[in-house]
Amino acid sequence: MSATLHRRLDVSLRVLLAIGGGYAFATVASAALSRSLPLPPAQAVMTALLLGFLLHALAAIAVFAARTAWRAALWLALPTIALAAWVWPLGGASPV
Repeated sequence: MSATLHRRLDVSLRVLLAIGGGYAFATVASAALSRSLPLPPAQAVMTALLLGFLLHALAAIAVFAARTAWRAALWLALPTIALAAWVWPLGGASPV
């Protein structure tokens, strides 16, 4: 495989990870935050959703800062799976 093709595939994979993986991480993290913030339910959900935008941006930055695309995938997958395993038995994101 040529170096140019390898680089293009690497960047393409990172873009997909930043978009899809960042979305998944931000969504699950928002659900976890909405369940754990000590605020009234409506304020907890709104605060968690606003923090989700920040988390998505940080996840995208982390994907492009990682040494390899596979390491970036691991960085996104582990916390996403851990948070999902914690939120799922609680009934999802609904704090009420």
